[in-house]
Amino acid sequence: MFLGVFSQRLLQQGSRTVCQWSVIGCLAMLAVAFQLKGFYHLTVGTEQGDAIDLRLRWCEEHYFMQGRNPFDVWLTHSPRAQLKGSPNVVTSRSTVIDPALRVCDPAHPPWGFVSGLIFFFPSWPAVRWYFACVNLVAMVVIGAWAWQKGRAYDLWTGLLWGVAVMAVGGTATALEVGQYSILVTGCLVATLWCVQHGREGIGGFLLGIAMAKPTIAGPFLLALVIHKRLRMLAVTMLYVAIASSITWLVTKTHPGEMLQQLLAVGTVISQDGSLGPITFLLAMDIPRTAATLLGMASILLAAMLVLLLSQRRTMLYSFAVASVAGRLWTYHKTYDDVMLIFLLVALGEVVHRSRDSIMPWVAFFAVGISLWVPGRVSHVLIFQIFQLMIWLVGVGSLFVYHSVPARVSHTSTG
Repeated sequence: MFLGVFSQRLLQQGSRTVCQWSVIGCLAMLAVAFQLKGFYHLTVGTEQGDAIDLRLRWCEEHYFMQGRNPFDVWLTHSPRAQLKGSPNVVTSRSTVIDPALRVCDPAHPPWGFVSGLIFFFPSWPAVRWYFACVNLVAMVVIGAWAWQKGRAYDLWTGLLWGVAVMAVGGTATALEVGQYSILVTGCLVATLWCVQHGREGIGGFLLGIAMAKPTIAGPFLLALVIHKRLRMLAVTMLYVAIASSITWLVTKTHPGEMLQQLLAVGTVISQDGSLGPITFLLAMDIPRTAATLLGMASILLAAMLVLLLSQRRTMLYSFAVASVAGRLWTYHKTYDDVMLIFLLVALGEVVHRSRDSIMPWVAFFAVGISLWVPGRVSHVLIFQIFQLMIWLVGVGSLFVYHSVPARVSHTSTG
């Protein structure tokens, strides 16, 4: 009700200016607050959870830099691994704990260790500042991309989209704990830019870097398939293959063995994500492995169907659908919500394609509200249910209204 009334006021010229600048001002303050909070905890915070995920990724990366397999250390020494009855470790490889690194929960896929050299090579705690700088660059890329897309319509739209994508509450959480999410999303934004400008080789490489976190980037491969960007897809797969081969050689680990190790870790760390389709399948007493595979397959098939039914639409549209599929198809926490900026910006374009309709405005601000909240709000079950419903409504609105011809001269293929 409130969103409908608010959206109606935005369509009325008399009150539009006040509403516009009020929205931009509020989102700008939210963005500044989230970023300052996140960067503080990432760089100098001393609370227990500050940079905790960064520490884990840094530890496993530095085991790799020693030529060792961090999965071996975890499987041998972690109490969590012993409880799960994990696979045995090849005894010819060292499983001794490095006192400076300790035992960490490894989460990199094989190719992710090579990508991780870019982000985690400095010593501790210098890596906290380095990681903050890299995340700052990624946030600037994300904000500049959204600004550019909106500025093609008018100044207000550019400012709105720019602050909207930077006011995602999950970015604060991602920075606080030192998660990959912002970096991966920044690489995906850069990939989309490369598509627009015909830089498919660079775009494929950037998507390969983003695949360091395949739970986010994986479904975006569907967009390349639908749009027949086979060269870009080939570059991505080539990077993944070469990087994986380097990892297997450096750690002296057989590909099949490392896959078993990765799955063993996954059964432990994937049990405490936010609400999603897999949660509902588990509630039906379906075994965890079967529920995970069924949930992943169902979401990917649904996304592929939506993309096939609308394959002549823009790459941004396909990225928006892929972002929702990526958020729902497997385990995630609130710090991964930043991937949904593609849905938000795509709905923003729909607003300009259907200026006389309230529904696109409602969908845009509803999706926005689901993202512009502090991380602690996203932990509330009822709000997680609201988010799931709104994201699906957002995709539905995109599917219905995106086919309406644009009301402005905007020829971008993104």
